[in-house]
Formats: sequence, structure tokens, C-alpha cells
Amino acid sequence: MIDYELLPKASFYYARKFFHPILLSIDHEPGEPLKLWVVNDTLDSYQGKVIIQVITFDGTEVYRRDWVAEVTSNQAVFLGQAEEGEIINGNLPEQVIVKVSAEGSAAPDNYYYLRDPKDLLLQNSQLEVVADEELQTVTIKAGSILARMVKIDLPQGRIRLSDNYFDLLPKEERTIKVSHRDGTHVFFAELSVSTFN
Repeated sequence: MIDYELLPKASFYYARKFFHPILLSIDHEPGEPLKLWVVNDTLDSYQGKVIIQVITFDGTEVYRRDWVAEVTSNQAVFLGQAEEGEIINGNLPEQVIVKVSAEGSAAPDNYYYLRDPKDLLLQNSQLEVVADEELQTVTIKAGSILARMVKIDLPQGRIRLSDNYFDLLPKEERTIKVSHRDGTHVFFAELSVSTFN
């Protein structure tokens, strides 16, 4: 998960999500119902609202459902399921993203695609990038189309980013903190930001 220059690879950032103490998870096979789970690996109980949203790649919400979750410590709870045909609401499964989020919890949002990456009907996306070397931040905003696998690249060793290799919903904005392992200033002259689509 770390390369020879001690830079985290994409798997590092994804592992932070799937090893999070409170995990929002969907079990799904193409054409089958989506099964929603909450995993609580903490010693405290979790109570809150879990939300599923289905959003087209151009940002239209076509489905939303809320579940009330009560999960005791060290427990996995099945909250329920939703039929694939119902949640895509007439859209193609290759053109939607499923967002799972929780209110009242530090659990990270999770994004799911209903088909394999090679089958997704992604359109070209555009990014608006504001790099602030003084504050050591990079703010990225997606245009009108979902941005898949946004990647920040700085060809320097031992750089730390608060997040990388993430998806942005249309018009969504995220600010990433940049730092050096030794606490020294990071220069942005060779900074680049790209996306899969």
C-alpha cells in the first residue's frame, strides 16, 4: 500500500474506509437486490440514520431511502434491502452511483457502482482546482459530471495527503490537506490533478 518513496497508493486510502470501525456496506450482485449492512467494531453502541441515495452521473437523485440503525458494540446488523429495478427508477445501472451515508456517526460515506468499472457509461468530467501553497491545501470541485478516481500527484517523496483517489459527485467540492512527513513546506510547482474520466 506504500511505494518505495513512502507515498500511499490508492489501496491505502480505500483501506481506511473498509477498515473503519463503523462501516456502511452494501452486498450486491448485478440484477439482484441491494442488501444494506452496518458493521460496528467499536465498544460503543451506534444509533442513527443510514441513508441510501441513487444518483445519476449527471447529478440527478433518482432514489432515496432512510433506515433507522441501532447497532450494539462489536456487531453487524442487516438493515434491509432494495430491489435494483426500483432504485434505478428507469435509468441504466451503468449510469448511476449509490451513496450510503450515516447521520450521527463518523462513518465515512461509501460509494457503490452497480456494474463493473469496464461497463460504466462514464462521460468526460471537468475539475476546478484551487491550489493554495501557503495554506498547503488543494480544493477540487467537480463539474456537471461525476468525477471518477480523482488523483492528486506531487512528485516528491514522503508527501501526505488527507485523501486521494476519491470520487466526486457533480458539483461536489473537497479540500485536501497536503503535508510532509518531516513537517517541512511542500512546494506545489509540479502539482497535477487528474480523474479517470
